[in-house]
Amino acid sequence: MTENSPGGFSKFVYEIMFPGTPLSQEAREQIGVLFSGVQYGRKMDSDFYRSIFDILIKDQVRQGLRVHKGYPLYYIAESIGSSDRAAALEAMLGAFVEDVLTFGHGALSYYAASSLSEDFGLSSETLVKLEEVVVETAKKTFYPSLLVNDFMKQHAGDMAARVLFHGVSEASRLDATVAQVRLKIENELRPIITTSVENEAQIQAFVFSLLRQIDPLTEREKTLGKFAGRESKIDFAMIKNQVGIEVKVIREKSQYGGIVDQVNADLAVYPQSLARVIFVVYDACGAISDTSKFCAELKGGRTNVEVLAVKH
Repeated sequence: MTENSPGGFSKFVYEIMFPGTPLSQEAREQIGVLFSGVQYGRKMDSDFYRSIFDILIKDQVRQGLRVHKGYPLYYIAESIGSSDRAAALEAMLGAFVEDVLTFGHGALSYYAASSLSEDFGLSSETLVKLEEVVVETAKKTFYPSLLVNDFMKQHAGDMAARVLFHGVSEASRLDATVAQVRLKIENELRPIITTSVENEAQIQAFVFSLLRQIDPLTEREKTLGKFAGRESKIDFAMIKNQVGIEVKVIREKSQYGGIVDQVNADLAVYPQSLARVIFVVYDACGAISDTSKFCAELKGGRTNVEVLAVKH
């Protein structure tokens, strides 16, 4: 299977799974063959992801450049789950090291960091310590396990996964997705809007382009089902329709109260069908005086809801 063949990976999907140094054509084809076997019954287990990891190691030796290996390491940890807590922890730490080497400080909002915190019970302080070690001593590395092992020896007391560890959870992955959406929207939405805002669809188009950089399978206008006899839809759904994003635009100050009412009405519906809900409120007219207070009041005590306000 090649990246251009039917069912093959697009260049965009490859960049999501393997960011950083582009893989060679040979490595892409080898990975494509592995994934093509899935439709004939091959299991995507730890051996499957170790095969991908081996392909990446050979490819970086071939190219003489480090390639990102966080993808297979993350799923090795997930596959091992609670059957081998120590090995799962080491693999997930390796995925985090790869994220740090590729994304720098942004790694703390990615999937490995979220799982290490939520599933394994490591503190944020411990993750920051490891991040500092990686940034300080390893601009390039072929085997993140070498760094992980050295760090674990120095900080053995910080490295024990929680006793009730049950494996890598879907919740940690969803929380990481929400964190990435927050970073994307807060840092990149306003700079790409160079003209006056005409309507909500205009902002939706920009948000869609940002969401697809996180999940290329993001869907638009996702139907959630009927509530109180009415069909309910949300603007975007991502991560297998578990995370929903709704966009609101305040074009005139007189619309402020109406938008708040709309969000509150949606809050009575969306969380029933979605694991996480994110509201993006674009303030095109300066109607929101305190964005932090605005978001906090709408969010309330809901842990599965995020409200983001972006001022024009």
